[in-house]
Amino acid sequence: MTEIGRREEYREPIEVWGSYRNGRGQSRDVHLRDLTPLGCQFYDKFGNLSVDSELVMKIDTFGAIAAIVRWAHNERVGVEFRSPLHIAIFDHLKAK
Repeated sequence: MTEIGRREEYREPIEVWGSYRNGRGQSRDVHLRDLTPLGCQFYDKFGNLSVDSELVMKIDTFGAIAAIVRWAHNERVGVEFRSPLHIAIFDHLKAK
């Protein structure tokens, strides 16, 4: 399990809107931040996501991106993408 605040790599201060869909099909819009090609974090006031939950995410206009919850604490959630974002997509989001 990944520790809260532990990073595999530097996170860019990128903030963008996105959404996730959990295994029960419930969808929520969320404000994503600290994006890297490997993951991000978001605030989820009404979600009840637990570690190891499987999600399908949409980031800006890009999706479906498979992700797994690595940590959840005080309505903040950190996810790891199953496959890294393509560098062209990441660069596009960074340039916005």
